[in-house]
Amino acid sequence: MTLMQEAKYNDDFISALRNQKNEAKRDTTSANALLLSGSLEQSSTDFSRRFADTKERFNFAYNYLGSRAEEIPL
Repeated sequence: MTLMQEAKYNDDFISALRNQKNEAKRDTTSANALLLSGSLEQSSTDFSRRFADTKERFNFAYNYLGSRAEEIPL
């Protein structure tokens, strides 16, 4: 999977969560709609936080390996 595909999947997921959250907020007749809306918002926040953490750890590992790499003369 390429980085662009991963970014598209992440954007699609966040967009789907946002759409579902907005639908739940519009439903004023259900007692569970507000709870669902809050849960979807928390899911979106958690997903974004985990993705940022993963990206940060990847960049750290990449930079660490890059600083330890040796050039092999041909």
